[in-house]
Amino acid sequence: MNRKHHAVARKKTRDFLALLYVTSLTYATMYSPQPLLSTIQRVFPQHTSTTIALVMTLPLGLLSVAPLFYGSFLSVWKTRTVLLISVSGMALSGFGLFLHHDLAGILTFRLLQSILIPAVFTCIMAHISSCYSGQELQRALAIYIGVSIMGGLLGRIGAGVISSLIGWRYVFLVFALMQAVGLFLLRPLQNTQQSRFTRVCIPEFLAILKKPIVAQLLFIDACGFFVFAAVANYLPFRLSAINTNISDWIISLMYVGYGIGVFLAFGSRRTIALMRGETRAIFLGVCIYFCTLPGFCTESLWGTALIMCCVCIGQFMEHSISPGLINRSVDMDKGAVNGLYLSVYYLGGTLGSFVPGLIYRQWGWNAFIGVLACVLFVAVVISAKLARTHSEKVPA
Repeated sequence: MNRKHHAVARKKTRDFLALLYVTSLTYATMYSPQPLLSTIQRVFPQHTSTTIALVMTLPLGLLSVAPLFYGSFLSVWKTRTVLLISVSGMALSGFGLFLHHDLAGILTFRLLQSILIPAVFTCIMAHISSCYSGQELQRALAIYIGVSIMGGLLGRIGAGVISSLIGWRYVFLVFALMQAVGLFLLRPLQNTQQSRFTRVCIPEFLAILKKPIVAQLLFIDACGFFVFAAVANYLPFRLSAINTNISDWIISLMYVGYGIGVFLAFGSRRTIALMRGETRAIFLGVCIYFCTLPGFCTESLWGTALIMCCVCIGQFMEHSISPGLINRSVDMDKGAVNGLYLSVYYLGGTLGSFVPGLIYRQWGWNAFIGVLACVLFVAVVISAKLARTHSEKVPA
C-alpha cells in the first residue's frame, strides 16, 4: 500500500513538472518575438512599427477575450485532449513561422498561436486544480505563477541569444522543437474527465463591476499593463534608433528586470505587511511605476535597463496583490471574477501594445512616454483614493 502511494505521488509530481515545462515554454514562445521586433522591421522595411508590433498584439488580444468563450468550449472536452492538440498546434505553427518569409504568413501563424495559447493556459490551470486541493493547490498555483513569469523572461533572453548567434528565424524553430518535447512529456498525463468550467455571461460581469473597489482595481491593473505592454513592445525600436548597431542579445538584456516579478509574486504577503495594507502597497507600487517611467527618455542603454528594473518593481508590486484583493472583495463565482480580471488585464495590454505606437510614429519617443505617464497618473489618483478609503488587514 505504501509502495503504491509513493508511485502515485511520483506520477503526480512528474505530471506537475511536465505541466510547468509547458507553461514556461508557452510563455516563452508568446514573448520571444518581443526583443526581435526592430530586427523584423529591418527585414520588412515597407511595414510600420505598429504593423510589426501585431506579432505581440495578437496573443494579448486573444487572451483578453478568451475567458468569455473558452470555458464553454472546454467544458465539452477533456483537458488532456485539448492540451495535447494545442501543444501540437503550437509546435506546428512554430515550424510555419520559421519557414515563412513574408510578414503576412508570419502574422497568420502567429494568429494561430494566439488562439492556442489561452487554451494551453486554461487547460493547465484546470488540470492543476483537479489534482490538488487546499494548501497544496495554493502552493501549486504559486509555483505556476512564478514559472510563468520566468518563462516570459527566458523567452525574451533566449530569443536574443539565438537571434544574435544564428539568426532571428531560428528562434521560432528552436521553440517549436521544444514544444515537440513538451508534447512527448505530456503523453503520460492523467486522463481527467471534462472540466466543469463556469459559463460566464455579461450580466455576471456587470454585477461584479458594481463593486467600486473591484472596478477601481481592474482599472488600475489595466492601466499598468497598458503602459507595460507599450514600453516592452516599442523599446526595441527606441534602442535601435539610439544605436543602429545594437544586437538582439543586448536588447533582450533590457528585459532582465522582468525577473523581479518572480520575487514580488512570492513575497507579496511581506510587502503587504510592510505597508500595513494591500491598497497602500498597491499605491506604493503605482507611485514607483509613475515616478520612474520618465527615466525612459534617457539615451543611455544601461540607464534604460536600470529604469526597466524600477518600472518592473512598481508594475509587479501592484500586479501581484490586486488579484487576491479582487477575489476577496466579491462574494460571487470565482470563475466569473477571475475571467473578468483576465479579460480586463489583457485588454489593457492589447491596447497598450498597439495604440501608443501611433503616437510614437507621429510624435516620437518623448511624446510616447508622456502619454503613458498621463495614463499612469490616472492610476495613481485612483490608487490614492483606494488607499484612503480601504484599510484592509493583512490576510492571515
